[in-house]
Amino acid sequence: MEAGDIVPADARILKSNSLQVNQSALIGESLPVDKVSSHNAENVPLSEQSNMIFKGTFVTRGNSNAIVVSIGSKTEIGKISELVKTAKPGATPLEIHIEKFSSKLIFLSLILLAIVFLIGLANSFPFLAILETSISLGVAAIPEGLPGCGNNFPSIWNVKNGQKKCVGQKVNGSGNAWGLPM
Repeated sequence: MEAGDIVPADARILKSNSLQVNQSALIGESLPVDKVSSHNAENVPLSEQSNMIFKGTFVTRGNSNAIVVSIGSKTEIGKISELVKTAKPGATPLEIHIEKFSSKLIFLSLILLAIVFLIGLANSFPFLAILETSISLGVAAIPEGLPGCGNNFPSIWNVKNGQKKCVGQKVNGSGNAWGLPM
């Protein structure tokens, strides 16, 4: 490997000459890291493995000879890729609050429909008319714009606070609709 090469697999360095590797794709460190052919102790974190080069990183300076130890999904970046594939995203705070609000709204609507239905029966209205009225009220109880309001709220929050030059680190309650860190 030499300066400008992208590392194609995880490899152990056999011989190096002023080798520096940019590992930002793997560990997030933006500065190039010196790599040498010395032996590492066992159970050393990735960022401290000075005798290894990893797939997806690139050589910024020097050159080396190395022996491939892992390819494909067995590489460190491959392991991360497998973890990402199997990860199941959880509900965002906004989705949780909308779910709770929707449950309360449905419960309240059902109680009101039952009351309307019982009042209609008590006043001897025709059964079919009471049923139609109750169903109509049930459909009308859920606002048509509710999903749109839920989706637009984070954008409105960001615009208003952006105008105040306010940066949110963590937004609980109002949530982040897309589940991204703020």
